[in-house]
Amino acid sequence: MSGVSRLARSRVRMRTVAPLVAGAIVVVQLAVSLGHLPGLAMAGGRAFDTKTPALRDGDLDPLALYGGAQALVLARAAIPEGDTFAISIGNEPPVAAPDVLRRIFDLWLAPRRDVGDPRAAEWVIAYHRSSESVGVAYLREIGLGPDGNVIQVAPTKPS
Repeated sequence: MSGVSRLARSRVRMRTVAPLVAGAIVVVQLAVSLGHLPGLAMAGGRAFDTKTPALRDGDLDPLALYGGAQALVLARAAIPEGDTFAISIGNEPPVAAPDVLRRIFDLWLAPRRDVGDPRAAEWVIAYHRSSESVGVAYLREIGLGPDGNVIQVAPTKPS
C-alpha cells in the first residue's frame, strides 16, 4: 500500500511543480526578449534614418574589390580574339591591388595575349588613367565605363 501512496504523492508533486517550472522558464524567456528590445528598436531607427547604400556597395561579385566588371566585359568585346594587349594602370583613383587586376584581365581576356609592354601590343587598356598618358600613338579609343579606356595602338613605321 505504501507503494501506491508514494506514487500518488509523486504525481501530485509533479502536477504542482511542472507548471511552476514552466512558468519560470516563460518568465526568463520574456525577460531576455524584453532585454533585447531596446537594441532592436535603436537598430530599426538607425536603418530608417540611414540612406540606402548604393547597389555597388553590396556587390557580391568577388572581382569588384579589384576592378570593375563593366571594364572587363567591354574590353573583351572591344579586343578581337588573337590580338595582343597590355594593361597600363594609373592612380586616378588608386587601384587596391594592381598585380591582381592584371591577372584578372589576363584570365578574362583569354585567348588574347598580354604582352606587358604597351609599345609591343596591338591594344592597350588604360585603367584609371588617361589614354594620352600611356605613351603610345593610337588609332581609336573605346570607353570601358568609368574605369578607363581601351585604345588600338597605331602600327609603328619601320625605320
